Amino acid sequence: MDWSRPLDGIEDVAWGEFERGVAVAAALASLARATPEQAGPIADDIDQLLEHCNIYQPAAVPAVGVLARIAAAHPCDEASEQALRLIDGIAFGWTDGATDEERQARRAELRTVLVSSVPALREAARVVPGVRRQALRQVEQISTGVLPGGVWDPRWRGVARAFIERDASRVWAVTVAGRSLLLLSGSGGPAALWDPATGERAGPARPHDGYGSRAHADGDGGRSLVLTEAEVAAASRGLPETESRALLRAAGHARPSRWRSWFRLFSRAGSPLDRMKGARVPFESAGRPCVAIGVSGALRRFDATTGEEIGPELAFGDGDLPPAVCAYQQDGRPILAVGAHRQIHRLDAETGEPAGPLLDGHPEEITGIAVASVGGRPTLYAATSLGVFRWDAWTGTPWPAESDQYENGS
Repeated sequence: MDWSRPLDGIEDVAWGEFERGVAVAAALASLARATPEQAGPIADDIDQLLEHCNIYQPAAVPAVGVLARIAAAHPCDEASEQALRLIDGIAFGWTDGATDEERQARRAELRTVLVSSVPALREAARVVPGVRRQALRQVEQISTGVLPGGVWDPRWRGVARAFIERDASRVWAVTVAGRSLLLLSGSGGPAALWDPATGERAGPARPHDGYGSRAHADGDGGRSLVLTEAEVAAASRGLPETESRALLRAAGHARPSRWRSWFRLFSRAGSPLDRMKGARVPFESAGRPCVAIGVSGALRRFDATTGEEIGPELAFGDGDLPPAVCAYQQDGRPILAVGAHRQIHRLDAETGEPAGPLLDGHPEEITGIAVASVGGRPTLYAATSLGVFRWDAWTGTPWPAESDQYENGS
Protein backbone atom coordinates (compact mmCIF):
# COMPACT_ATOMS: atom_id res chain seq x y z
CA MET A 1 0.00 0.00 0.00
CA ASP A 2 1.14 3.56 -0.72
CA TRP A 3 1.44 4.89 2.83
CA SER A 4 2.18 8.37 1.49
CA ARG A 5 -1.53 8.72 0.72
CA PRO A 6 -3.22 8.17 4.12
CA LEU A 7 -6.45 9.87 3.10
CA ASP A 8 -7.20 7.45 0.29
CA GLY A 9 -10.70 6.13 0.88
CA ILE A 10 -11.68 8.78 3.40
CA GLU A 11 -14.27 10.13 0.96
CA ASP A 12 -15.93 6.69 0.84
CA VAL A 13 -17.11 7.13 4.44
CA ALA A 14 -20.55 8.75 4.85
CA TRP A 15 -19.25 11.27 7.39
CA GLY A 16 -22.37 13.39 7.04
CA GLU A 17 -24.44 10.64 8.65
CA PHE A 18 -22.42 10.90 11.87
CA GLU A 19 -22.77 13.57 14.53
CA ARG A 20 -19.99 16.10 13.81
CA GLY A 21 -18.68 13.63 11.23
CA VAL A 22 -17.85 16.22 8.60
CA ALA A 23 -15.77 18.18 11.11
CA VAL A 24 -14.00 14.97 12.14
CA ALA A 25 -13.07 14.20 8.53
CA ALA A 26 -11.72 17.72 8.05
CA ALA A 27 -9.64 17.48 11.23
CA LEU A 28 -8.24 14.10 10.16
CA ALA A 29 -7.19 15.64 6.85
CA SER A 30 -5.46 18.43 8.77
CA LEU A 31 -3.60 15.94 10.97
CA ALA A 32 -2.33 14.16 7.86
CA ARG A 33 -0.60 17.43 6.83
CA ALA A 34 0.29 18.70 10.30
CA THR A 35 3.57 20.28 11.33
CA PRO A 36 5.11 19.36 14.71
CA GLU A 37 3.56 22.47 16.27
CA GLN A 38 0.11 21.75 14.85
CA ALA A 39 -0.17 18.01 15.59
CA GLY A 40 -1.07 18.22 19.29
CA PRO A 41 -3.81 20.87 19.00
CA ILE A 42 -5.36 19.15 15.98
CA ALA A 43 -5.42 15.81 17.80
CA ASP A 44 -7.07 17.48 20.80
CA ASP A 45 -9.74 18.88 18.45
CA ILE A 46 -10.38 15.40 17.04
CA ASP A 47 -10.72 13.96 20.53
CA GLN A 48 -13.19 16.67 21.56
CA LEU A 49 -15.24 16.07 18.42
CA LEU A 50 -15.40 12.33 18.98
CA GLU A 51 -15.54 11.93 22.76
CA HIS A 52 -17.84 12.96 25.58
CA CYS A 53 -17.33 11.51 29.08
CA ASN A 54 -15.26 8.65 27.62
CA ILE A 55 -18.08 7.71 25.24
CA TYR A 56 -17.01 7.90 21.60
CA GLN A 57 -19.32 8.85 18.75
CA PRO A 58 -19.90 6.34 15.93
CA ALA A 59 -17.60 8.45 13.73
CA ALA A 60 -14.72 7.20 15.90
CA VAL A 61 -14.88 3.74 14.29
CA PRO A 62 -13.91 4.74 10.73
CA ALA A 63 -11.56 7.37 12.16
CA VAL A 64 -9.37 4.59 13.63
CA GLY A 65 -8.42 3.31 10.18
CA VAL A 66 -7.52 6.80 8.99
CA LEU A 67 -5.46 7.47 12.12
CA ALA A 68 -3.48 4.24 11.61
CA ARG A 69 -2.68 5.26 8.03
CA ILE A 70 -1.64 8.73 9.19
CA ALA A 71 0.73 7.18 11.72
CA ALA A 72 2.29 5.07 8.95
CA ALA A 73 2.48 7.99 6.50
CA HIS A 74 4.47 9.94 9.11
CA PRO A 75 3.83 13.59 8.27
CA CYS A 76 5.99 14.24 11.35
CA ASP A 77 6.91 12.38 14.54
CA GLU A 78 4.35 14.30 16.56
CA ALA A 79 1.50 13.49 14.15
CA SER A 80 2.28 9.76 14.31
CA GLU A 81 2.44 9.89 18.11
CA GLN A 82 -0.87 11.73 18.36
CA ALA A 83 -2.58 9.37 15.91
CA LEU A 84 -1.63 6.34 18.02
CA ARG A 85 -2.72 8.15 21.19
CA LEU A 86 -6.16 8.73 19.69
CA ILE A 87 -6.41 5.07 18.62
CA ASP A 88 -5.70 4.03 22.22
CA GLY A 89 -8.37 6.38 23.56
CA ILE A 90 -11.01 5.10 21.16
CA ALA A 91 -10.15 1.41 21.59
CA PHE A 92 -10.17 1.61 25.39
CA GLY A 93 -13.21 3.89 25.58
CA TRP A 94 -16.91 3.24 25.12
CA THR A 95 -18.45 3.54 21.66
CA ASP A 96 -21.85 5.16 21.44
CA GLY A 97 -25.11 3.24 21.07
CA ALA A 98 -28.63 3.58 22.38
CA THR A 99 -29.01 -0.11 23.27
CA ASP A 100 -26.73 -2.94 24.34
CA GLU A 101 -27.14 -4.52 20.91
CA GLU A 102 -26.08 -1.30 19.17
CA ARG A 103 -23.06 -0.93 21.41
CA GLN A 104 -22.09 -4.54 20.78
CA ALA A 105 -22.40 -4.01 17.04
CA ARG A 106 -20.30 -0.84 17.25
CA ARG A 107 -17.60 -2.65 19.17
CA ALA A 108 -17.61 -5.45 16.60
CA GLU A 109 -17.13 -2.84 13.86
CA LEU A 110 -14.29 -1.29 15.84
CA ARG A 111 -12.66 -4.69 16.24
CA THR A 112 -12.83 -5.21 12.47
CA VAL A 113 -11.23 -1.83 11.78
CA LEU A 114 -8.48 -2.47 14.33
CA VAL A 115 -7.61 -5.82 12.75
CA SER A 116 -7.48 -4.24 9.29
CA SER A 117 -5.21 -1.48 10.69
CA VAL A 118 -2.45 -3.90 11.77
CA PRO A 119 -0.39 -3.46 8.53
CA ALA A 120 -0.42 0.33 9.01
CA LEU A 121 0.62 -0.01 12.63
CA ARG A 122 3.49 -2.31 11.66
CA GLU A 123 4.60 0.24 9.08
CA ALA A 124 4.48 3.02 11.67
CA ALA A 125 6.69 0.90 13.95
CA ARG A 126 9.14 0.42 11.11
CA VAL A 127 9.49 4.02 9.92
CA VAL A 128 8.98 6.03 13.14
CA PRO A 129 11.42 4.99 15.89
CA GLY A 130 9.65 7.20 18.43
CA VAL A 131 6.40 5.22 18.18
CA ARG A 132 7.84 1.75 17.60
CA ARG A 133 7.07 0.46 21.09
CA GLN A 134 3.55 1.89 21.17
CA ALA A 135 2.66 0.67 17.66
CA LEU A 136 3.93 -2.88 18.31
CA ARG A 137 2.09 -2.91 21.64
CA GLN A 138 -1.14 -2.06 19.83
CA VAL A 139 -0.49 -4.84 17.29
CA GLU A 140 0.01 -7.33 20.14
CA GLN A 141 -3.08 -6.13 21.99
CA ILE A 142 -5.20 -6.45 18.86
CA SER A 143 -3.95 -10.00 18.28
CA THR A 144 -4.60 -11.07 21.88
CA GLY A 145 -8.04 -9.44 22.19
CA VAL A 146 -7.05 -6.70 24.63
CA LEU A 147 -8.12 -4.16 22.00
CA PRO A 148 -10.86 -3.08 21.97
CA GLY A 149 -10.89 -3.20 25.75
CA GLY A 150 -13.74 -4.32 27.96
CA VAL A 151 -16.15 -5.84 25.45
CA TRP A 152 -18.94 -7.89 26.99
CA ASP A 153 -18.77 -11.56 26.06
CA PRO A 154 -22.14 -12.20 24.32
CA ARG A 155 -22.59 -15.37 26.44
CA TRP A 156 -22.89 -13.28 29.57
CA ARG A 157 -25.24 -10.57 28.30
CA GLY A 158 -27.84 -10.04 31.02
CA VAL A 159 -25.99 -12.45 33.31
CA ALA A 160 -22.75 -10.72 34.24
CA ARG A 161 -23.65 -7.71 36.34
CA ALA A 162 -22.42 -5.90 39.43
CA PHE A 163 -22.30 -8.25 42.43
CA ILE A 164 -22.08 -5.30 44.83
CA GLU A 165 -23.59 -2.10 43.44
CA ARG A 166 -21.27 0.38 45.07
CA ASP A 167 -18.49 2.64 43.84
CA ALA A 168 -15.32 0.96 45.08
CA SER A 169 -11.81 2.05 44.20
CA ARG A 170 -10.21 -0.77 46.22
CA VAL A 171 -11.21 -4.25 47.41
CA TRP A 172 -9.33 -6.67 49.68
CA ALA A 173 -10.13 -10.12 51.03
CA VAL A 174 -9.59 -10.24 54.79
CA THR A 175 -10.19 -12.83 57.48
CA VAL A 176 -11.66 -11.35 60.65
CA ALA A 177 -12.28 -13.60 63.64
CA GLY A 178 -12.27 -16.64 61.36
CA ARG A 179 -14.73 -15.11 58.93
CA SER A 180 -13.81 -14.37 55.28
CA LEU A 181 -14.95 -10.86 54.29
CA LEU A 182 -14.43 -8.28 51.58
CA LEU A 183 -13.13 -4.86 52.60
CA LEU A 184 -14.26 -2.10 50.21
CA SER A 185 -13.24 1.52 50.15
CA GLY A 186 -13.89 4.33 47.68
CA SER A 187 -15.98 7.39 46.96
CA GLY A 188 -19.21 5.33 47.16
CA GLY A 189 -19.19 5.60 50.93
CA PRO A 190 -17.09 4.85 54.00
CA ALA A 191 -14.96 1.73 54.15
CA ALA A 192 -17.19 -1.27 54.77
CA LEU A 193 -17.15 -5.06 55.05
CA TRP A 194 -19.22 -7.33 52.80
CA ASP A 195 -19.97 -11.04 52.65
CA PRO A 196 -18.14 -12.53 49.61
CA ALA A 197 -20.77 -15.27 49.14
CA THR A 198 -23.99 -13.26 49.41
CA GLY A 199 -22.94 -9.69 48.63
CA GLU A 200 -24.67 -8.53 51.82
CA ARG A 201 -23.27 -5.80 54.03
CA ALA A 202 -21.46 -7.17 57.09
CA GLY A 203 -21.29 -4.04 59.22
CA PRO A 204 -19.80 -1.73 60.08
CA ALA A 205 -20.32 -2.58 63.71
CA ARG A 206 -20.75 0.24 66.20
CA PRO A 207 -19.24 -0.70 69.60
CA HIS A 208 -21.35 0.62 72.49
CA ASP A 209 -18.55 0.68 75.03
CA GLY A 210 -15.65 1.56 72.71
CA TYR A 211 -13.99 -1.85 73.03
CA GLY A 212 -16.06 -3.92 70.63
CA SER A 213 -17.80 -5.98 73.32
CA ARG A 214 -21.24 -5.01 72.01
CA ALA A 215 -22.35 -3.93 68.57
CA HIS A 216 -25.36 -3.45 66.36
CA ALA A 217 -26.04 -2.99 62.67
CA ASP A 218 -25.71 0.50 61.27
CA GLY A 219 -29.19 0.59 59.74
CA ASP A 220 -27.90 0.42 56.16
CA GLY A 221 -28.92 -3.16 55.43
CA GLY A 222 -25.95 -4.54 57.34
CA ARG A 223 -25.87 -7.43 59.75
CA SER A 224 -24.55 -7.28 63.27
CA LEU A 225 -20.80 -7.72 63.41
CA VAL A 226 -19.02 -7.77 66.76
CA LEU A 227 -15.26 -7.31 66.50
CA THR A 228 -12.79 -6.60 69.27
CA GLU A 229 -9.77 -4.39 68.75
CA ALA A 230 -7.52 -7.45 69.04
CA GLU A 231 -9.41 -9.24 66.26
CA VAL A 232 -9.15 -6.23 63.96
CA ALA A 233 -5.46 -5.83 64.78
CA ALA A 234 -4.84 -9.48 63.86
CA ALA A 235 -6.74 -9.07 60.60
CA SER A 236 -4.71 -5.96 59.71
CA ARG A 237 -1.42 -7.85 59.69
CA GLY A 238 0.08 -7.70 56.20
CA LEU A 239 -2.14 -4.82 55.09
CA PRO A 240 -0.56 -1.45 54.25
CA GLU A 241 -1.28 1.30 56.74
CA THR A 242 -3.98 2.92 54.58
CA GLU A 243 -5.89 -0.35 54.31
CA SER A 244 -5.40 -1.10 58.00
CA ARG A 245 -7.07 2.20 58.84
CA ALA A 246 -9.88 1.39 56.40
CA LEU A 247 -10.40 -1.94 58.18
CA LEU A 248 -10.57 -0.16 61.53
CA ARG A 249 -13.24 2.21 60.26
CA ALA A 250 -15.20 -0.61 58.61
CA ALA A 251 -15.19 -2.58 61.88
CA GLY A 252 -16.53 0.41 63.80
CA HIS A 253 -13.30 1.37 65.60
CA ALA A 254 -13.17 4.94 64.38
CA ARG A 255 -10.25 6.02 66.54
CA PRO A 256 -7.15 5.43 64.40
CA SER A 257 -4.90 7.50 66.68
CA ARG A 258 -5.01 4.69 69.28
CA TRP A 259 -3.59 2.28 66.68
CA ARG A 260 -0.38 4.00 65.67
CA SER A 261 1.65 1.55 67.74
CA TRP A 262 0.03 -1.34 65.86
CA PHE A 263 0.95 0.23 62.52
CA ARG A 264 4.56 0.58 63.61
CA LEU A 265 4.60 -2.96 64.96
CA PHE A 266 3.36 -4.53 61.73
CA SER A 267 5.12 -2.27 59.23
CA ARG A 268 7.37 -4.17 56.88
CA ALA A 269 11.15 -3.89 57.12
CA GLY A 270 12.80 -1.60 54.63
CA SER A 271 14.24 -3.31 51.52
CA PRO A 272 14.58 -2.43 47.84
CA LEU A 273 11.38 -4.39 47.08
CA ASP A 274 9.45 -2.75 49.92
CA ARG A 275 10.41 0.68 48.63
CA MET A 276 8.90 -0.03 45.20
CA LYS A 277 5.59 1.77 44.80
CA GLY A 278 2.58 -0.06 43.45
CA ALA A 279 0.10 -2.82 44.19
CA ARG A 280 1.80 -6.02 45.36
CA VAL A 281 0.84 -9.57 46.18
CA PRO A 282 2.85 -12.49 47.61
CA PHE A 283 2.83 -15.92 45.99
CA GLU A 284 4.84 -19.12 46.26
CA SER A 285 6.81 -20.63 43.37
CA ALA A 286 8.57 -24.00 43.70
CA GLY A 287 8.46 -23.65 47.47
CA ARG A 288 10.09 -20.22 47.56
CA PRO A 289 8.33 -16.98 48.55
CA CYS A 290 7.85 -14.52 45.69
CA VAL A 291 6.09 -11.21 45.17
CA ALA A 292 4.37 -9.59 42.19
CA ILE A 293 4.41 -5.79 42.10
CA GLY A 294 2.30 -3.61 39.85
CA VAL A 295 4.27 -0.66 38.49
CA SER A 296 3.34 1.96 35.87
CA GLY A 297 1.55 0.04 33.16
CA ALA A 298 3.27 -3.28 33.96
CA LEU A 299 3.70 -6.13 36.43
CA ARG A 300 7.06 -7.32 37.78
CA ARG A 301 7.82 -10.55 39.68
CA PHE A 302 10.60 -11.07 42.23
CA ASP A 303 12.07 -13.71 44.49
CA ALA A 304 11.11 -12.27 47.89
CA THR A 305 14.25 -13.66 49.57
CA THR A 306 16.97 -12.71 47.09
CA GLY A 307 15.26 -9.79 45.35
CA GLU A 308 16.09 -11.35 41.97
CA GLU A 309 13.57 -10.54 39.24
CA ILE A 310 11.65 -13.45 37.74
CA GLY A 311 11.40 -13.12 33.97
CA PRO A 312 10.68 -9.94 32.04
CA GLU A 313 8.10 -7.43 33.20
CA LEU A 314 4.60 -8.06 31.88
CA ALA A 315 3.28 -4.96 30.08
CA PHE A 316 -0.36 -3.90 30.27
CA GLY A 317 -0.17 -0.65 28.33
CA ASP A 318 1.12 2.82 29.04
CA GLY A 319 -0.06 4.81 32.02
CA ASP A 320 0.90 6.15 35.40
CA LEU A 321 -1.32 3.81 37.44
CA PRO A 322 -0.17 0.27 38.28
CA PRO A 323 -2.47 -2.62 37.42
CA ALA A 324 -4.46 -4.25 40.22
CA VAL A 325 -3.25 -7.75 41.11
CA CYS A 326 -4.04 -10.75 43.35
CA ALA A 327 -2.90 -14.39 43.44
CA TYR A 328 -4.51 -17.82 43.85
CA GLN A 329 -3.81 -21.50 43.13
CA GLN A 330 -5.07 -23.58 40.22
CA ASP A 331 -4.02 -27.21 39.69
CA GLY A 332 -1.16 -26.66 42.12
CA ARG A 333 0.27 -23.68 40.23
CA PRO A 334 0.25 -20.01 41.32
CA ILE A 335 -1.95 -17.79 39.15
CA LEU A 336 -1.91 -13.99 39.05
CA ALA A 337 -5.14 -12.15 38.27
CA VAL A 338 -4.40 -8.69 36.90
CA GLY A 339 -6.99 -5.96 36.37
CA ALA A 340 -6.17 -3.61 33.49
CA HIS A 341 -8.17 -1.87 30.74
CA ARG A 342 -11.55 -3.03 32.12
CA GLN A 343 -10.39 -6.64 31.76
CA ILE A 344 -9.05 -9.36 34.05
CA HIS A 345 -5.93 -11.09 32.77
CA ARG A 346 -5.15 -14.49 34.33
CA LEU A 347 -1.46 -15.39 34.12
CA ASP A 348 0.76 -18.25 35.23
CA ALA A 349 2.80 -16.55 37.96
CA GLU A 350 5.95 -18.49 37.10
CA THR A 351 5.97 -18.20 33.29
CA GLY A 352 3.86 -15.10 32.70
CA GLU A 353 1.83 -17.01 30.10
CA PRO A 354 -1.99 -16.64 29.92
CA ALA A 355 -3.85 -19.04 32.22
CA GLY A 356 -7.24 -18.51 30.59
CA PRO A 357 -9.10 -16.09 28.33
CA LEU A 358 -9.61 -12.44 29.22
CA LEU A 359 -12.56 -11.71 31.48
CA ASP A 360 -14.43 -8.84 29.83
CA GLY A 361 -17.51 -6.92 30.81
CA HIS A 362 -16.40 -4.27 33.30
CA PRO A 363 -18.05 -0.92 32.48
CA GLU A 364 -15.14 1.11 33.90
CA GLU A 365 -11.45 0.66 34.67
CA ILE A 366 -10.63 -1.97 37.28
CA THR A 367 -8.94 -0.20 40.19
CA GLY A 368 -8.79 -3.05 42.68
CA ILE A 369 -8.94 -6.84 42.59
CA ALA A 370 -9.12 -9.52 45.28
CA VAL A 371 -9.64 -13.26 45.58
CA ALA A 372 -11.69 -15.09 48.22
CA SER A 373 -12.88 -18.68 48.59
CA VAL A 374 -16.60 -19.29 48.05
CA GLY A 375 -17.75 -22.87 48.44
CA GLY A 376 -14.15 -24.01 48.27
CA ARG A 377 -13.52 -22.28 44.92
CA PRO A 378 -11.33 -19.20 44.36
CA THR A 379 -13.52 -16.28 43.34
CA LEU A 380 -12.29 -12.99 41.87
CA TYR A 381 -13.73 -9.58 42.81
CA ALA A 382 -12.98 -6.61 40.54
CA ALA A 383 -13.64 -3.11 41.91
CA THR A 384 -14.81 -0.35 39.55
CA SER A 385 -16.56 2.98 39.94
CA LEU A 386 -19.84 1.30 38.94
CA GLY A 387 -19.70 -1.67 41.29
CA VAL A 388 -17.80 -4.81 42.24
CA PHE A 389 -17.92 -7.67 39.72
CA ARG A 390 -17.47 -11.33 40.71
CA TRP A 391 -15.98 -14.14 38.61
CA ASP A 392 -15.22 -17.81 39.20
CA ALA A 393 -11.42 -17.81 38.97
CA TRP A 394 -11.15 -21.29 37.44
CA THR A 395 -13.89 -21.24 34.80
CA GLY A 396 -14.08 -17.52 34.07
CA THR A 397 -17.82 -17.63 34.71
CA PRO A 398 -19.31 -14.37 36.03
CA TRP A 399 -21.30 -14.43 39.24
CA PRO A 400 -24.22 -13.83 39.70
CA ALA A 401 -24.74 -16.36 36.91
CA GLU A 402 -27.52 -18.75 36.04
CA SER A 403 -26.91 -21.85 38.14
CA ASP A 404 -26.96 -24.30 35.23
CA GLN A 405 -24.33 -22.25 33.36
CA TYR A 406 -22.05 -22.23 36.38
CA GLU A 407 -22.54 -25.91 37.16
CA ASN A 408 -21.73 -26.87 33.58
CA GLY A 409 -18.61 -24.71 33.68
CA SER A 410 -19.65 -22.93 30.50
